[in-house]
Amino acid sequence: MIDPTDDPGDPVELVEFHRARSPWDARIVAAIMEDAGIPAFVGDSLLTDEFAMSQQLMNLQDVCVRVPSDRVFEARTALAAAHKAGEMLNEDSDTSEPEGEG
Repeated sequence: MIDPTDDPGDPVELVEFHRARSPWDARIVAAIMEDAGIPAFVGDSLLTDEFAMSQQLMNLQDVCVRVPSDRVFEARTALAAAHKAGEMLNEDSDTSEPEGEG
């Protein structure tokens, strides 16, 4: 039974953390956050009307990724680390020569 005198604490406010250009990009950012242990919520995923649907399907409407307000710094750090890792992967693949050439 729930005790009405129990204080659940202040609810954590979700804030806009990142605006992605497509739902796919937003889900990638959310996956990076979740991998870092940060809850992430992809907004604007519920299409309310035909116009909004067409805009989102053509990637003309940004998609918002929200995180708890007390985890924004961690989220920025996680996204920066993922970005840096991606750059390092690109650098490694750019410098390698295909096998058999040389």
